[in-house]
Amino acid sequence: MFLLIGFMFGFSVLLQAQFIIEQITYEIPINHQLLPANKEFVNIADKADYFLELSESKLKDLDASKKVGDIEVYLSTIYLDGENFSLDGVIEGEGKVTMIYNYSEGVFYVVSWGQKEIHEFTNEDIVGFQDNLDGLQNTMLAKMEEEIADLPPEEQAQVRMAMEMEMKREKKLQPTSIKTTAMGREMTKYGRKCKEYLLENNKSSMVVWASEDTMGLTIMVKHMWEKMVQFIPRMNNAKDAGAVWVNGNIPVVVCTLQPNALDGTKMKVKEITKITQAMPSADKFSLPAETVNFKRKTMKELMEQMEE
Repeated sequence: MFLLIGFMFGFSVLLQAQFIIEQITYEIPINHQLLPANKEFVNIADKADYFLELSESKLKDLDASKKVGDIEVYLSTIYLDGENFSLDGVIEGEGKVTMIYNYSEGVFYVVSWGQKEIHEFTNEDIVGFQDNLDGLQNTMLAKMEEEIADLPPEEQAQVRMAMEMEMKREKKLQPTSIKTTAMGREMTKYGRKCKEYLLENNKSSMVVWASEDTMGLTIMVKHMWEKMVQFIPRMNNAKDAGAVWVNGNIPVVVCTLQPNALDGTKMKVKEITKITQAMPSADKFSLPAETVNFKRKTMKELMEQMEE
């Protein structure tokens, strides 16, 4: 569920800006059998551009089913008004979802239409959840230390060495800072003149086609992120949050390549197809009337459900 929070970015209070952002998300399997003979790529960005062009040619024939061949497309619309945020769309693994964040209420709602449920999160809920995780981790470590203390000295040394190696391995797996490289290429995407950037760390590589922001959207993004950090304090620990907003530009197309040992490399693509600077209707920041009979669940209830 917390993956959904990744959609949230923001605005400047002084501007009191409003935006409606339409976007699509899809995943491209990197099929090297589609490559012409002796095809070579100069860099990761070159590879991403090649497969992106293949997929976009298919998407031009997008039909009402929102599925083209082996590419399934998820459409969503984001509404921003001051410090309020909402999203309507279909999200992979979630189905049809409506998310609402009304800053004055201090409540984040996630409406799962398929399950006919409303999940409610408050600041206190999330802080309490994080504290419970810390407490559980400390309890497990204390119990482990007790079990190690009961072992013979030789076995204690072996176990502690194994634990130390595991900690070092986990440390290496932590995301490093993102390195940004301007690729020097330009292209028009969805009517916007974009420049290409390559963003890399030890976890993944992202190719971003970004356009100049002439409407103040990136200022809104920064402000909303700061508000969300107040709502969920530990989000501030996320490295390079919002890195795709390169140099204050709008990330029109973001391609993320992540190697997968089981499925091979796949490329996740998110494209902003349209940005409208207009005031969303007020009902976008309230629970839809159709959800009046939906079952409500708090974070505590969701955690208990997961533990069953």
